[in-house]
Amino acid sequence: MQDRKMTEQELLQELGQLRQRCAEWENRAGELEEYYQALRKKEERYRSFYKNAVEGFFQSTPEGRFLNVNPAFARMLGYDSPEEMISTIADIERQYYVNPADRARYIKHIEEAGSVTNFEFKARRQDGSEIWVSNSTHSVYDRDGGILYYEGVVENITKSKEVEEALRESERRLADIIEFLPDATLAIDREGRIIAWNKAIEEMTGFKAADMLGKGDYEYALPFYGKRRPILIDFVSNWDEEMEKQYSFVHKFGDVLVTETNVPFVRGRNRILSGRAVPLYDGSGQVIGAIESIRDMTERKAMEEELRKSEEKYRNILEKMEEVYFEVDLKGRLTFFNDAACTVTGYSRDELMGMHFKEYTSPETSKRMFADFQEEYFSGERREIVDYEVITKSGGTRLMQVSSNLLRDQGGTPLGFRALARDVTNHRRLESQLIQAQKMEAVGTLAGGIAHDFNNLLMGIQGYTSLMLLDMATSHPYYEKLRSVEDQVQSGADLTRQLLGFAQGGRYEVKPTNLNETIKKSSSMFGRTKKEITIHRKLKKDLWTVEVDQGQMEQVFLNLYVNAWQAMPG
Repeated sequence: MQDRKMTEQELLQELGQLRQRCAEWENRAGELEEYYQALRKKEERYRSFYKNAVEGFFQSTPEGRFLNVNPAFARMLGYDSPEEMISTIADIERQYYVNPADRARYIKHIEEAGSVTNFEFKARRQDGSEIWVSNSTHSVYDRDGGILYYEGVVENITKSKEVEEALRESERRLADIIEFLPDATLAIDREGRIIAWNKAIEEMTGFKAADMLGKGDYEYALPFYGKRRPILIDFVSNWDEEMEKQYSFVHKFGDVLVTETNVPFVRGRNRILSGRAVPLYDGSGQVIGAIESIRDMTERKAMEEELRKSEEKYRNILEKMEEVYFEVDLKGRLTFFNDAACTVTGYSRDELMGMHFKEYTSPETSKRMFADFQEEYFSGERREIVDYEVITKSGGTRLMQVSSNLLRDQGGTPLGFRALARDVTNHRRLESQLIQAQKMEAVGTLAGGIAHDFNNLLMGIQGYTSLMLLDMATSHPYYEKLRSVEDQVQSGADLTRQLLGFAQGGRYEVKPTNLNETIKKSSSMFGRTKKEITIHRKLKKDLWTVEVDQGQMEQVFLNLYVNAWQAMPG
């Protein structure tokens, strides 16, 4: 009985334990249900992500078949659905990889490391076109460590590859441009390391790019100064007012630093170099270095100095010459002239510059100049010497002898006219005086001949008058008249002597003369011819004698008498 009670007690105890276990299993069942529900939700989210992801997801066998792909990967390769892609691509190496060697490298990386990250290669699409993809893959193993399949993600990087290629091509073209620039060019990065050293700078310095690229610590200064020191390119990033005071020969225009200076150590010689340095920027506008172009100005400076000396020499010649040199544009306005132009016209340099030829020539000359310039322009032939009238600032007239021709640029295009002009005003006046003198010489020769013949007639009259007076008493009524005839004959002889003196170039009879007696004699003779006037004489006493030609002086006084008689009223 007692054994039976113990058995019942044990059974009840065991039943309680069973009930407790059932309660525990019921609790665990609830927990498992919750776990399964959470797992299903995660799986749904994963499947949604897998189907809707932009990147391509795949599972493939090591032998080269796709087990699973998402829609994005199928679209990436031009298939309508994942199922079409999986069924179509039976051999990944031949159908998916453009270059089968890429597949071999891909498998090698996975076998060695168990995974591969950002493996880039060209993939073939359904239509045969090619795209660049980036593949990141890891291996999935079974319990024994064998590879079940590869699982990975694929991204289409064609556009970024095209951008990279375009950037590389741009950099290559930029490098080629720098390499073949005619000016010596170098570039450095922010740390001062040389990143460009072109052919021109190789030729200038004798230092090869292979020996310079990548070097810093002012290595680029050695070919120029023989020592390490800052040069223009180093000032680009730290130029300030203090440096501007220290390096007064360096000038800044915006971001550009410019200088021209003597450099002592270019292939062991002193050279005059001109430099321009600017910052280098990246795509975001950040300074990543600097670039400098250098030009050897030594020969050019020597040529400029020779040209300056030549210009100075010819300018001195132009300024010192008496002839006028001037240039006008096609509109006829003065663009260049020497000082002689100012001297002749009376205008200042500022007044003459830009003045039209109509403003300093007579109307007739202006028309002739226009016609002459027009003929020169169309014919291209030099205009020979022509006389032009120039009106000075004071209103006077100068006669200029001008020779002109067409002025062209280096390409042969007409720019205007240049001319050489000589002031011949005085020369023309002297020519006129010479012609007049030649005329007077002819008149004198004629007058000399006439005077000689007239003197012969007078000598005959004088002779007959003297014979008549020999036997005539002074009381004879004709005696005074005959003496007047003798006086008139003497006056005529004096006149013929003057004419002969004129004809012989001014050779007169000069002797001491009492001008009072000359005045009395000439006035008496004039008074006898002009009975209507009365002559009053008021002579100075003790007048000194003078050495003159008496006949000339009588002629002078007679001219004065005639002028006075003509000026009398009535």
